[in-house]
Amino acid sequence: MNLYFDANSDRFRDCVIPANNTFGSNRVMDKLKPFLQNHWRTIRLDEEKVFKFLSTFWFYLINETLEFVYERVESLPEMKTEEYKVSYENNAFSYTKNNVIELMGNFFRFPNNLKDALELTFEFTRKNPRICPS
Repeated sequence: MNLYFDANSDRFRDCVIPANNTFGSNRVMDKLKPFLQNHWRTIRLDEEKVFKFLSTFWFYLINETLEFVYERVESLPEMKTEEYKVSYENNAFSYTKNNVIELMGNFFRFPNNLKDALELTFEFTRKNPRICPS
């Protein structure tokens, strides 16, 4: 994985999704998870690689994904703001995407850990309100 994933992440996705559909996600997870966890341990301090990796394999590494975002949220300074105003005009959804929000958005597809993902996302935006359009 160390040599191949960075340059070919789309190929991994193109192979894993059909394997899930054909053999079932649990069977695929049983085979892949040890390799994914090993790779995770080698890249976990490289934020760019982590986001790319977790955006593909978050489903297999749910705990690692939540832990990564939690650690990132905890490292942010506390904000003293009592009120947060977010406003959208027609078609105002073309703002810069945020990697944390995009990663946590994956949890909407499989709601088992949705509550945890939502809490982390709200805490992230509370501590970092400038990521939302105003």
